[in-house]
Amino acid sequence: MATEGRADAWHGPIERGPGETVKTARPAGKCFADGKSFLVTVSGIFLYALSMTTSPPLSRRRFLAGSAAMALAGCVSTPNRDPDVVDMTPLKERAQRKGLIIGAEVSAPLLTDPMFAATLTRDFEMVVPGNALKWGPLERRKKAPDFHNADAIADFATNHGMMMRGHTLLWHDMNPKWLPKHLADPRKDAAKLIRYHIQTVAGRYRGRMHSWDVVNEAIEPKDGRPDGLRNSLFLKALGPDYLALAFEAAAEADPGARLVFNEYGCEWGWDIGRQRRYATLRLLENLLSKGVPIHALGIQGHLDPGSEGSMDTRALGQFCDEAADLGLALQVTELDARDTSLRGSIETRDRLVADAYARFLDVVLARPATEAVLTWGVTDRHTWLTGHFPRPDGGIVRGLPYDADYRRKPAWYALAAALDAAPLRPGK
Repeated sequence: MATEGRADAWHGPIERGPGETVKTARPAGKCFADGKSFLVTVSGIFLYALSMTTSPPLSRRRFLAGSAAMALAGCVSTPNRDPDVVDMTPLKERAQRKGLIIGAEVSAPLLTDPMFAATLTRDFEMVVPGNALKWGPLERRKKAPDFHNADAIADFATNHGMMMRGHTLLWHDMNPKWLPKHLADPRKDAAKLIRYHIQTVAGRYRGRMHSWDVVNEAIEPKDGRPDGLRNSLFLKALGPDYLALAFEAAAEADPGARLVFNEYGCEWGWDIGRQRRYATLRLLENLLSKGVPIHALGIQGHLDPGSEGSMDTRALGQFCDEAADLGLALQVTELDARDTSLRGSIETRDRLVADAYARFLDVVLARPATEAVLTWGVTDRHTWLTGHFPRPDGGIVRGLPYDADYRRKPAWYALAAALDAAPLRPGK
């Protein structure tokens, strides 16, 4: 969708002084420019930004009147809830008002970057290491773990009054080169090794972690098992019992932490998404019935707005409700949205990414069981998306709240609006 009247990329409201704010409402329609003001629409959210001119800020009454006039004229749909004011209040303050936690994935080197650190500590109250606690980067040599990067992140969190969550104790990917051979050797005790690894890592940070992704991505219906489990090296070594072993070892090592089963594809509308949701719920139901200590389901939230059918909000909502009915809390653990297959201007792509954020978060944050939202990164300058899902034009994938120059993007405002609209958590 092309935007007229402005040539440069739109990165959120122009911060010109007190009293000038951004209004949001839902849903949205078209976008237009009148030379003095600029309205950007994002499916379920529209953002009103003042232009570079000296036109006076709109009052709430003038804004609502204008919105109504545009709705009558067919420019936008009539909002289904009152507009919220999206100002520059940090995301963490918005989350705290609702009893929620907002966090972001980090790496230790980035924490020494003043701009990154300032942005992180202003908006987020929890950090999660992207790779520092994965078995491969952590223990390249057997029984010689290197906690340098993980310790640096933990110390940063402590020094800045932030929470930390651990990612991840068991994953089928990014494991040490020596591990598959060891687990496959019948002369070795695979269960003992897995238990030792989990208790060593989780035990080191005992009392410092809010939560742990104990097992990550254990579901893969394409592997053909009736239970939908991924045919990982852990499953090959121990069968499905490795899952209970992992959670029990984590509970012993760090009894105060919340233990999370983390999975992706929970929002997919395709049949494989349905299969993933079914297998995840049945697995969790089975483990919980045996008394396995699982406290939360992690919903990754790697969104793909360029792929038709990549999000079924109704199915996602039902899935969240069924998980909550099992007594589990919900955490959004790895939120981002790749624009790899999107075409058009940066403005258009940013709006579609923000719309994906809004639609996903509207569903998940409406559930009282949801307790945290973590984005998988902070700025497009440092994102896994560009390397793993490169754009055909070679550009940076713009899937995070801040662009490569640390300017707020429409995704930031969508996240802020979603937090503002979320109901207060029970007991908060």
